[in-house]
Amino acid sequence: MDQKNKTTISNAEETRKLRQEFRSIDKDGDGKVDKSEMDFFLKSRGVDEDHRLQIVEELFSKCDEDHSGRIELNEFVDHYVDTKN
Repeated sequence: MDQKNKTTISNAEETRKLRQEFRSIDKDGDGKVDKSEMDFFLKSRGVDEDHRLQIVEELFSKCDEDHSGRIELNEFVDHYVDTKN
């Protein structure tokens, strides 16, 4: 991905909402979301188990840029920007 597509988010309100969403998923507050936190978040939104497993795997394959097994805020934001573009 070239640098111009790695743009920032269009406005402060959008940035605030993304950070807030990330914090709501990051239950232990360590600044990183692991698969169990993402699964819990999706479960709390009513997503059934089969779909949750699929969504978690897909999200981590797309978002976890450094392959750490956890999604950091910058990876979360990058994925949002990529999806938006």
